[in-house]
Parts: sequence; C-alpha cells; structure tokens
Amino acid sequence: TRTGTTLGTVAYMSPEQARGEVVDARSDIWSLGAVLYEMLTGRPPFAHEQVQAMFYAILNEEPLSLGEISENVLDELDWIVGKTLAKDPDQRYESADELLNDLRAVRQTGKIDSETKLMIKARPLKTQKRFVLPRSILLTAIVAAAIVLSYFLWLRPDPDTTEWTSTMHEGPPRIVVNRFENRTGDSSLDPVADLASETLAQKLAGMDLVESVSLGANSSRSSQIDPTTSEKGTGDADALSHDSATGVELTVSGTYYLDGENLQFQARLSLAESGELISAIPEIHSSPTAPQDGIEQVSQRVMGALAMYLDNPFRQPLPTHAPTYEAFVEYRLARDGFDAEWGYAAPRKALEHLERAVALDSTFMRARLFVPAIYLYMNAFAGADTALMELDRVQSRMSDYERLFVDMLRVGIAGNPQATVGLAERLERIAPQDQLVKMYKLGNLYRLNQPRCALEVYGALNPTEDQERRLVFALQTRIAADCHHALGQYDEELKLRQRLIAYYPNLVLLRMDEAWAYAGTGRVEDIRRVLKECQAIPGQRGFLDWNLWTTCDMLLAHGYREDAIAIINDYIEQRLARPGDEERPFLKGNLARLLYSAERWEEAQELWEEILTENPDHSSAQLYLGLVAARLGDEQMARTVATELEEWNEPYLYGQQYYLQACFAALLGDREHAVLLLREAGAQGYGLNHDLFHKMDLESLHGYPPFEELIRPKD
Repeated sequence: TRTGTTLGTVAYMSPEQARGEVVDARSDIWSLGAVLYEMLTGRPPFAHEQVQAMFYAILNEEPLSLGEISENVLDELDWIVGKTLAKDPDQRYESADELLNDLRAVRQTGKIDSETKLMIKARPLKTQKRFVLPRSILLTAIVAAAIVLSYFLWLRPDPDTTEWTSTMHEGPPRIVVNRFENRTGDSSLDPVADLASETLAQKLAGMDLVESVSLGANSSRSSQIDPTTSEKGTGDADALSHDSATGVELTVSGTYYLDGENLQFQARLSLAESGELISAIPEIHSSPTAPQDGIEQVSQRVMGALAMYLDNPFRQPLPTHAPTYEAFVEYRLARDGFDAEWGYAAPRKALEHLERAVALDSTFMRARLFVPAIYLYMNAFAGADTALMELDRVQSRMSDYERLFVDMLRVGIAGNPQATVGLAERLERIAPQDQLVKMYKLGNLYRLNQPRCALEVYGALNPTEDQERRLVFALQTRIAADCHHALGQYDEELKLRQRLIAYYPNLVLLRMDEAWAYAGTGRVEDIRRVLKECQAIPGQRGFLDWNLWTTCDMLLAHGYREDAIAIINDYIEQRLARPGDEERPFLKGNLARLLYSAERWEEAQELWEEILTENPDHSSAQLYLGLVAARLGDEQMARTVATELEEWNEPYLYGQQYYLQACFAALLGDREHAVLLLREAGAQGYGLNHDLFHKMDLESLHGYPPFEELIRPKD
C-alpha cells in the first residue's frame, strides 16, 4: 500500500506474469507496450496506489486509449499500442521484430505495413480531459520507442538465460596477486605496481577465508604471504616469506593508467586454471602523488569480491558490483546473526548491521535486498514495503537477478503467491541453487495448496548438515514437514521435525512441532511427553501457549476431542496455579484463548470481557467475544461482530477479514456462505490449504463437499 507512487516494475508486468504463469517473448511485448504507452502519455497504462489494485487492473481493466488522452495521436499508433497491451498473448505481436517494423512504418509513412491487423478488444469509452500532443513530439516518441526496442532486441541480456555461478567453495583457496601493469607511459610511476600488488596481497592474507597468498612471478619479489603474521588492513612487508605457492586457485591482476590528472586503477579476480572472470573492479580514481588512496579502495573492492565469492551460504549469484570489504563484514554480521537464532531479536540486530553496510557502500545491492526480506520474515509488511520503495530509486543500478528478486518480494507483499512462484521460477533459471529463492517458492507452493510440488523443491535442495543448521534451511525443512502433514505422511513429517529438534533442542516452537506429527495419529502420550519437556525450557511461555492450543486444535480435527480437551485442561490448571500469570496482559489473553480451545465458553467470555474493560481497543477480545457469542447461541451479537469485520479495511490483511467472517458463518450454520468467504480470502492472499482443516471454528465444514474440495491438494 504505497501512497502516491507508481509501483516500480509491477506496472509493467503482463497479465500472465501477474498470474504467475510461464511467460514467453509476448510477455516482454506487453511490458514494452506499457513503456511506449508511458512515453506517449506521461503515465503508465495502469497506476494505482495499492499493489493489489494494480494486479486487478492489469488482469481485468483496459487502459484509456491514446486517442482518449490526446487529440493528435495517429490511429495507427493507437492500434500498435493497443495490440501490445492485449490481455490475450495470442492477440499481441508475435515478435519484437514485427513490432519494430510497424513502428518504423508509422515513423516513415504514418501507416502500418502489416498485411493483416488482428482484431483486439475495443476499450470502453471513458470521460477524460484530452490534451493536444504536437506531431513532432509524437514522432520523437516513436523514434525513441524504436531505439528502446532495438536495445531490447539486440543488446539487453535475457534474464531467463543468463548464466551465473553460484558458489559453494570447498575450503580456503590459494591466491596469487600479480604485479599491477603500468599503462601510464610514465616510468616514474613503476613503483606503484609493486606497492599495489604487495598491499593487496597483505590484506588478502589477513582474511580468514584465505589459505595462502603469493605474489606473482611478474612481481619484483615473488613470494608468499604468511597469513598468520598478516593483520587485516595493514601492509606489513616483513610478513613476506619466500616459499613458492602451488595449486593456485584464484588470481588477482590489475592495471593503472592516467586519465587527465587522475591515476585510475582497475582490477580483476579470476579463476587461475580457466581464466574465468569472477569479478571486475571498475575504475577507481586517486592522485598520482597519493596512489595509496586508490590502492586502499581497490583492496577493499577485491576483498569484498573475494568474500562474496567464498562466503555464500545462500548460494546466490555473485553481485555485478563488488562491495567494499568493510561493508561485506557488516552484511555478514547481519546474515549470520539473523541465521543463528529464531525470533525477532536477531532480525532487528541484522537490520542495524545492514543499515551500516549500506552507509559504508551505497552500491552494495545485496545488502539492500536483504532488508525487505528480513522485514517479511518478521511479518513487518509496512517495513518491507518501505524498503522496496527505497529500492525503486536505485533500480537502474540493479542486475536482472536483483530486479526480479525485488519483483518477487513485491508480489509477495501484494498477497499473490501464484505470481511469487512464477517469479521464483524465472529467478531459478538465472540462479538454480539460490536458497532464498527456493525458500520463497517452497512456502508459496504450500500456500497454494500444492504440497507435492513443494516437496519436489525441497527434495532437490539436499543441504549438508552444516547448511541445514542455518535458519533459511531450517525454515524450508519446517515447511516440508507441514507438506507431509497435509498429505497424511506423518512418519515422514516426524523425521523432519526430529531432525530440526536435534539442531535446536531448546526451541519450544520446534519441540511442539513434533507434537503436531503425533496429533495426526492420536499419539496422546507422546504429546503429553513433549509438553512436559517444553515446560522445563525457561523463557518461552508465549510460544508454548500458542503451540499447545494449535496442537489441541489438530487433535480435535483428527477426531480426538476428549484427549485434546483433557490435555489443555491439565495445562490450564497448571497455569492457574502459578501466581501472577493472570496479571500479565499478554499471558491473560493466552489463557482466554486456551479456555476457548478447551470449550469452556463462559470462562473464556468472562476473561475476554475483563481484558476488553482494561483495554477497550483490544481487537482480539472483541473478536473472541463474538465467537463465544456464536458458540453460546447469541446470534445477534455474533452477527454484529461479523458485520463489523466487513468494514475492516487495513493494509496487509491478505484476506484475514474474510477468513474470520467465514468462521462466523460456519459457526452460525451457513456453510455455503462460509466457503464463498474462504474463496474470497484466498483471492486476497490467504492460504487455502490443509491448515484450514485444523481450524476449530471451521469444524462444521468437515465433510461438506465444497469445503473438502477447497482444501484438497491441488497437485
């Protein structure tokens, strides 16, 4: 929900791309048509303040024709733009060559050379104040469009076929730093060559990622750097030893030349055996009288490129522009800190490190991309939206991979899992091993109720034990376990749950996940054992409360009502025996929810009323009082609360308001309306999958054919 701004590349997505379908060249024709439309009118064909509204318009609405906006637009040009923006790909130009030919014809003769014109759907007439666009501007726009199209045809790299190397390097490498080449034509600057190579070698040797660093044979003193005596960021010449390096894996080479009064440095990091380029460091300027400044900047960029190449646990493609090493260090602190623990404390610290990384190097796009991803993990959608708005300002500096990654995050925030999967698949063609992309694809396939497809994605990951200990991999394993549960594969689910517990033995969230696997087959004693073990883990009461009522809801859904109520009642009695718990607002709300799961309606009602008295704006209290009213037969109050939900219009709801209305409809016996509301919730981004089977307020829908069809796996 961005106010007053065009939503980046979403405005240029074709209808099939917005639906997350497989796209071909005709999708690019649509996107180019949107660009041409904006060049001619000064605005995109669809411009809305909310991403969801943008998607709806692309899929269902027609833009104003050029003739409705301007009085001086050639009919042929209007027809060309209309053809590029046809909803049906079959009604668009078959190729960019065909479009370019028509644009050239209009530029030269004012007419289209095409022998036939496909009939495209006429746009509805709309009242719009028109302006007069001078013919000279029109013709200039046509020429500009032809230039853009020429770039599109012959120069632009194809993001679906670009090959990237996603590195998981085995062990620290050996590196040779060759003597920099003096291209200034000034022999008095020859000493800069050794100064640059030796300084860079010392700094590389001080990195913990490197086994050994040697000066190349073309250096004035070929030698090996001892990393045990090198200090990162220093140039200690005494650290040079005179052993020769063998089995070199990477090489660094560089040049410097004069550009006016500036001394310019360039450097390259390459694979030694094949010469394949890993990263090219662009021109860095310094004064000929102070070359150390330029050498320091070159060293920072080469070290940053090396670090991104060697330390890449997410298996992402290498960035187009290498960051400075000091910015990478902050990025690594953010990544590894976020990756080391669950909860929200680590992500907040990670955001602080990322802010410092971007402050140190504003061109470090990978750090910028990580910011909205962390906000999404925290369900802080407004923060993610703001971060994406910041990225819109630097889109011109992004690679194709980075633009697609931003688009994937953006459609995720818009509540469009189908489009998220489609963009993830396009990213996979660029970066087949990217773990973050696979995580988004896996999670959204599950939201789309395609657990088998999700498990195929998970099966192709094959992470090592060290990788699986990372949060990103652990999240994927947890989703895979959910998929097994949805398919009734409880033994397979249990194996994955227990594997995660071995890595995180004191995390209640994962320990209670094990109880979910037991709930599917009614293993009540195992659930009690897990609950007892979790109660011995300090400091995670809130997690335990939430996981217990969801586990008991699962037991109830699988037909073990008496066991579910007995477990939760025992737990409630233990809670009530602890003095002071009821005085803490958060725990008091949890207790009310536990009473609700135990079907102790009157007690839950009394506690929710008490909470509402203390805090009249407590939305959960108002909601549950309505649900309790439905349970106790107070239909009038239940319908009043349900009606209020219809007016709930906040950003980032993703259909939650329709899901809650469906709960009321189900409790009040209107199953048909409940399913209709659930379908609307799904259209807004709510996950329509097996999770709905476990919702206790939807229990009356069990066995109802439309509901069973709704939650049936779609793959």
